[in-house]
Amino acid sequence: MTMARLSEGMCRVLQGHGASGMTLLDEVTSGGVSPIHAGIAYCNMIAAWSEVFDLRRAKEWTAALTRWCDA
Repeated sequence: MTMARLSEGMCRVLQGHGASGMTLLDEVTSGGVSPIHAGIAYCNMIAAWSEVFDLRRAKEWTAALTRWCDA
C-alpha cells in the first residue's frame, strides 16, 4: 500500500489536485516494505512535499530519512 499511496498521491499533486494528493501522501509510511522501497518512498516523499512547497513536511521526511539511514 505504501507505494500505491505514494504513486497515486504524486499523480494527483502533479495533475493539479493538490489537496486530495496531499491527503494520500499523509497516509504514506515507510513501514512494511523492503529497504529498497522504503528508500524510494522517503526520497519521493521529500520531493512531493517540496513540489507543493510544504517545507515543514519535507523537513520531517528528511529527518526521518536521516534516522532511517543512521539505523
